[in-house]
Amino acid sequence: MSWSGHSSQVANRADLSGVAYADLLEQQNQDRIQALSGKVGAMKELAIQINEEVITQNRFLDQDLSDSMGRTVEQLRNSMRKLEQLVRSGSSYALCYGVLGIVGVLFLLHWLFPR
Repeated sequence: MSWSGHSSQVANRADLSGVAYADLLEQQNQDRIQALSGKVGAMKELAIQINEEVITQNRFLDQDLSDSMGRTVEQLRNSMRKLEQLVRSGSSYALCYGVLGIVGVLFLLHWLFPR
């Protein structure tokens, strides 16, 4: 075997190890891509769940807020009817209680709906 033949065998081995190394790198890249794909899929699923929860909470808040406003408006109407009755009765005590009632309702509204 000549020296040139030996060098070509070494070169072939180097090429084979280079090919094997490239295959190893390719496999590692594929593994990392699969791992990353799994993580992206999990994040997508989490984002979808968060979106569904936000939609549910918004519906709940809208319903709760409209119910609260409806009750508050009804209470204010009842208070105004009672105040009208007190004013019609002509009693000075009744008028004083009516004014205090209005002030109380205003404080209540201020407490329920702060800025």
